[in-house]
Amino acid sequence: MSSMPFVGRSAVLDAMQRCVDATVAHRPQLCLLHGGPGAGKTSVLQRFLDGLPDRLAATVLRASGSRVEATTGYGLLSQFDRRFVPLLDGSGAFPAPTKAGVDLLATLDDLQSAGPVVVAVDDARWADDASLQALLFALRRLRRDRILTIVAFRPDELDADLDGYRRLAAEHGTDVGLDGLTAAELLELGRLVQRPITPRGAARLVAHTGGNPLYATELLLALSADQLEREQLLPAPERIEGAVARMQAACGDPGRGLIAAVAVLDDRCELGRAAAVAGVPDGAAAADDARRAGLLRDSGVGPATTLQFVHPLYESAVYSGLPLAERAALHRAAARRAEGEAEALRHLGSATAVPEPALAARAVLLADRQRGRWAFGAAAEWYVLAARLTDDLADREVLRWQAVDCLMQGGEIRRAAWTADETEQYGPPTAWRCYVTGTLALLRGNAAAADRLLERGWVLASQDGGDPAVAATIAAHAGLVALVAADMDACDRWADRALAASARAGVELPLARVLAAYGLWFAGDTEGALAACGFLDELDEEARLIVGIDARNGRLLLRLWNDDHAGVRADAAIMDRSLRRYGPSVYGAVSMANLAEVEHRCGNWDAALALSEAAMSLGADLGHSWHACSYPMAAAHVCAARGDWDDAERYVTAVSAAAVRNGDAASAGYAQSVQAALAFARGELEATVDAVPVGGRYGPHDVPGVFPCRLLRIDALLALGRLEEAADAIEVLESAAGRRSHRSSLAAAARLRGQLAAARADRAAASAHFEAAAAGFGALGMPFELARTEAAHGATLRRAGKRRQARLLLTRAAVAFSALGARPYLEPVLAELAALGVAPAATADRPLRGLTPQELAVARLVYEGRSNKEVASELFVSVKTVEFHLGNVYAKLGVRSRAQLTRLLAAPAGS
Repeated sequence: MSSMPFVGRSAVLDAMQRCVDATVAHRPQLCLLHGGPGAGKTSVLQRFLDGLPDRLAATVLRASGSRVEATTGYGLLSQFDRRFVPLLDGSGAFPAPTKAGVDLLATLDDLQSAGPVVVAVDDARWADDASLQALLFALRRLRRDRILTIVAFRPDELDADLDGYRRLAAEHGTDVGLDGLTAAELLELGRLVQRPITPRGAARLVAHTGGNPLYATELLLALSADQLEREQLLPAPERIEGAVARMQAACGDPGRGLIAAVAVLDDRCELGRAAAVAGVPDGAAAADDARRAGLLRDSGVGPATTLQFVHPLYESAVYSGLPLAERAALHRAAARRAEGEAEALRHLGSATAVPEPALAARAVLLADRQRGRWAFGAAAEWYVLAARLTDDLADREVLRWQAVDCLMQGGEIRRAAWTADETEQYGPPTAWRCYVTGTLALLRGNAAAADRLLERGWVLASQDGGDPAVAATIAAHAGLVALVAADMDACDRWADRALAASARAGVELPLARVLAAYGLWFAGDTEGALAACGFLDELDEEARLIVGIDARNGRLLLRLWNDDHAGVRADAAIMDRSLRRYGPSVYGAVSMANLAEVEHRCGNWDAALALSEAAMSLGADLGHSWHACSYPMAAAHVCAARGDWDDAERYVTAVSAAAVRNGDAASAGYAQSVQAALAFARGELEATVDAVPVGGRYGPHDVPGVFPCRLLRIDALLALGRLEEAADAIEVLESAAGRRSHRSSLAAAARLRGQLAAARADRAAASAHFEAAAAGFGALGMPFELARTEAAHGATLRRAGKRRQARLLLTRAAVAFSALGARPYLEPVLAELAALGVAPAATADRPLRGLTPQELAVARLVYEGRSNKEVASELFVSVKTVEFHLGNVYAKLGVRSRAQLTRLLAAPAGS
């Protein structure tokens, strides 16, 4: 038979048609098509695609997972178009899946400008991990695109990657299972293969094969209608291997050789190359034999002719049926004709079933080279291959853990966890094993397990004969664990150990130097801490993008805590360039979250929302648990201050849930801060106080500038009239902020001291404190805090009968709150102004009120002069999604062009 006959499946095709209709209506769809071996997934997919020209003008991108390419970086995506796999620098290093996903998104944008796009992936079980992750990254960011994606797989192959596809399909698509054919459909199948059967025979065939099209067809061809109806016991469906063996037997030796070469090389390989590997002089004649036998089909003409198996099961059967010696010989022949060292090494690795130390060494060199280029995913694959080829069990384990480490550094936390789970552990724990598993535990939010494992690793690495470079790396990461646990004594101790071990090893360890800077900062030496991080500025541009990204993120956080907003933006810009060039490290989303907090403090609240949303989305793709608390932090504060209660609760819930999972002091600080912010904005003062438990003294994460929850607690105490408690807390705050000259905390303390003085009727002292606070917040460019200060000062002056000064300050506060959209804070100010005889109409609401966070992000970037394509790249979405959000922005704001939008946003508040 030349191809599988097609019958039935009308319900399945109807479900796929509904996906088409939704796609045409700008609702991107993901259709999962699943069924067991021989269920006809490929045939259904082909029938659907063949029918597309009658219903839909679409660009069709089709690819199929290949056993040969299962461990090849971007083997699947490269079948669509080579543009999907850009090299970093021409060196052969592949980008991280998230970077490839961004590039894929841009290319899909270009394609859909000519009409809807259909992306079809068959036999996903053999798709390489990098392609599956990149494709999912892109699909998760489609909103108003005309893109339909179909992924076919076996239901027993639902690993973590495909599970992500299933969750997405539940939101935007459908999950279609291929059940067995009915008796009526098997009657039609019998007619199609010219083996008509009776209804009883069809019913028996259904019962015996479950309606599996491939197995049923085998029995139809092997048995007569009389046998199907009368034999008491039907034979078991012949194994696929037997059917394939019969097809191969129908070919001559050249045809059989060509079929074997295609199975070894790749499904969809070039005819000329397959013929050369097989040693077949007349490749065209051999291909004709294979096609007539029903095993291969071809496409293209002349030298561009490619060969493909009719069914993926046939490819597997041919490959598994090859004698080991013949399979090895074909792989060696393929290696001699390979395009580059990587392809040659893959074939040579497949040609041997025993350890080959020389090949293992070559794989390690290739892995090290890719790792040095930040191509962590590709490096991991080569370490795994080297582990298989090495003859030393201890070396094998080390190489597997090297692969896990690469995946962690590349931000592929889930894949790192799977690889770790699959890694055999020979003998007692090693330092390197403890380091990798400990770091993985930290990234997954289990700080307690990380602490135990890294401590054990340090002991092992510090013994005689231990590697000081490994010891230094372990100590640096143990220092991170201590930092999130707020144990600064331990953090200092680990930093010292890391620096000493790195000096013994003669290696530079940027993270250890920044950890030591944290010790200085928490001890109160702010200038010394930032100076200790100055080495990051001495790196050249290229090195800045790949060296010490974890250290740069550490410096970025120190700058944030020290009110150095310009410094945060500078470090975040470098990390963003690194993310977009190489894909995110484990700190890519964290830098976005920290930058969001800067924009929140500086009054750029729409930007803060957009950055928080981007950080949450990217963090979810990377599978990071450790940093999950920080991603929604700024968004939670913004939405609470604006009175957007539903969004605020969503963000607060996300932070709180992550804090419970993580169970460390830093996560608790994030949760307390957003819970207190929401409660205070709602006027729930007792809940604000209860949200912030107070110990006997400030811990490291209570240092001024780290978390704002202590300030909110004092605000609530003052509002409740618990003045003595508030006074004690202000004194602690002033002392801590004064020791380190922390400007925003000193300004906040002055505002709180002014409110305390006003409550005690000492209006002269109150005004002095308010003026000091206003000067501090004004110098730092923190408009929300400045407005709060002027609102409190104005209310105090009104009560003192100083109406003109009160009106000036209250009006300024109202304008600022209005521009920010801070309704809960604006309303009391309007009431104060009303008491002065000033109508509420004197202020105007912010122009962007009513926009969603996504619409706000788009409007902000358009206002900054970005094109739609640039906006899409910045927000990791498609151009169609940008166009959709921009259309909503125009409708909500009553504008019709980018120019009108820019003028509206540029107009002063209240004009």
